[in-house]
Amino acid sequence: MSRGSAVGPKGKKKGSSFTIDCAKPVEDKIMDIASLEKFLQERIKVGGKAGALGDSVTVARDKNKITVTSDSDFSKRYLFNYIFHYLAFIIYLFIFSHALFVYISNSKRISVGVIASYVFLFLALYGLIRFNNILISEMVVPSPGSF
Repeated sequence: MSRGSAVGPKGKKKGSSFTIDCAKPVEDKIMDIASLEKFLQERIKVGGKAGALGDSVTVARDKNKITVTSDSDFSKRYLFNYIFHYLAFIIYLFIFSHALFVYISNSKRISVGVIASYVFLFLALYGLIRFNNILISEMVVPSPGSF
């Protein structure tokens, strides 16, 4: 007699879906949505390999929104980490292309903390990422007095 329980019919796998709404930054010509889609497709790792999404993860673009859908559980923190790095790179280029580093820092080198604070400020202003209808900026951005 076995101690295991009877195996019933398996249901549908629980997946996760994340939507990145980039309408405002695209209108302001701060970022290009096609480059963000390409960035995510190249950088997201599945099975330890970057860019090998296969059928388990899909990255789809619809006008000014990008939807990342996974068949299995997908970490919000993992996706946020990639989007954070992308936004840090975009903001870094924006600062240097507009010669704003003179006003931000006396040296020609901007610290990572300055870039990170601008990324959080960017997320707070635009409210880009929603997970289950909760803005990511509401979850991770510190209060304005702590900047």
